[in-house]
Amino acid sequence: MFFYYFKEAFNGIFRAKLSSFITLLILSAAVLFTAVTTGLFFYSAKIENRIKENVSIRLFIEKSVSEARTEEIKSAVENLGYSSRVNLISKEEAARKLIDETGNNFVEILGENPLPATIVVKLKGDAVQTGDFDRIVNYYKEIEGIESVDFDYRMSMRLIHYLHSARTIVIAISLFLVFFAVYFTYLTNRLINETKAGQFNTMKLVGADISTIKYPLYLRGFMLGILASAIIGATIILGYTVLQGLALTIQIEKQSLYLLIIVVLIAGVFYGTGGSILAARGINYKINLK
Repeated sequence: MFFYYFKEAFNGIFRAKLSSFITLLILSAAVLFTAVTTGLFFYSAKIENRIKENVSIRLFIEKSVSEARTEEIKSAVENLGYSSRVNLISKEEAARKLIDETGNNFVEILGENPLPATIVVKLKGDAVQTGDFDRIVNYYKEIEGIESVDFDYRMSMRLIHYLHSARTIVIAISLFLVFFAVYFTYLTNRLINETKAGQFNTMKLVGADISTIKYPLYLRGFMLGILASAIIGATIILGYTVLQGLALTIQIEKQSLYLLIIVVLIAGVFYGTGGSILAARGINYKINLK
């Protein structure tokens, strides 16, 4: 009996080739955006943390501050708990770097080193929210011995804003495509059912069980969903293989890849079968005389 269901489902797909092809494309798009939404859900926080970790805060120490006090300031910054790395650049080291960059020994020309000691702070991404930036900078400014703070986070804030906007847009597109995929699967199956109305009436007249009509319909949506999942799954695996060869700052773990493939498989089956179930709701033992 299963062979009959499979044969009818397969014939139904080829009987409406164009509609089935369009349905497959829409299902694939819906599954793809579901995968992208899932990926963003798991990795957007990591990307946001990486953006915040690339922000540098430079604390310029007053010239009159002693080396011992400078070390105390460095310890105070570390103890705040928001930093992943704190580097102290002495006046001498700062002068050497500037001389190497410019090629001019300004210390000999001026007769002194005018550069202050500097503390460079890298933030801990998962411990800092975007709303904490101003508060952290104000805390550093209040530390005795710090002359000024150089911190421009506008670009980082803009990138984080774009990330949040992209996530919202992708989710909206995904919801639209999911609805469209299920609805178009429903329409395709309805079209196939209408072309086979005479056959269905004959089956009802001879007392065939209604499941012999509905099961091929379910299987048809299931097959299209599985095919869409296979296409997107293969694309994801290919993309993963390519990305693994690149020196990316954020690597995708194999566990995440497996989870994504499972999501793709479930999504394809759910969307395809869901449309078929909706199309089968109107099928009953009543003879259609149209």
